[in-house]
Amino acid sequence: MSDPVRRTARAYGRPVAARGASPGEGDSGEKGDAARRAILDATLGSFSEFGWSGTNMSVIARRSGMTRGRIQYYFPTLDELLRAAIEHLLQEWRKRYFASITEAVGGSARFDAGIAALWDHVQDPLHHAKQELEATARTNPELAALLELASSENDEASFQSAKSAYPELGRHGDDALRRARDFTMVFMEGLSIHRFGANADARRETLIGMLREFLVAYWGGYGVASLEAPTDDG
Repeated sequence: MSDPVRRTARAYGRPVAARGASPGEGDSGEKGDAARRAILDATLGSFSEFGWSGTNMSVIARRSGMTRGRIQYYFPTLDELLRAAIEHLLQEWRKRYFASITEAVGGSARFDAGIAALWDHVQDPLHHAKQELEATARTNPELAALLELASSENDEASFQSAKSAYPELGRHGDDALRRARDFTMVFMEGLSIHRFGANADARRETLIGMLREFLVAYWGGYGVASLEAPTDDG
């Protein structure tokens, strides 16, 4: 098992409920939401450790610390659970990313925060789980179809969030923003899986700096000057 997969397994493999617990009237509201989330997180951990084909109700029950009956109270069939887990994966990644940049004030600060947050997120266990599913989908048409549908819906939600987070960029048109966003994602995806030899951290930092320079130049072509780093003069 690779190091990223181990990190994912640790992140999503913690027992969250006493084995043998059964659903009841108390499983509504916050308690029910917590149980549902715990099941979905355990499913993501199972994806990484056992793969798509090796993930089943018994495996998820062991990882979550719940009985199969309790899991099926929330997700009656394995298909429903697997679909919900894919949606949970994409939604959670999106929420974490945009939440991490909302506190930055000013175009340049928010722009830099977005690049830094994206690099952190492509190293997150959530992203490693997504990479495992995408690798499996290359030879699994059923999974490929599920990912395509979920990714399409998530992509639109992510794009709308990007327009809200970067209004000074969004006003230059959807096509311009989509190109910049897609290029940035492909770059970061590739950087996250590339294995450098010596001085890996320094080389990655240099390349991320080059990405920033490229994006500043790209948006400069649209007349956006607010992304330039502030000078000592103010």
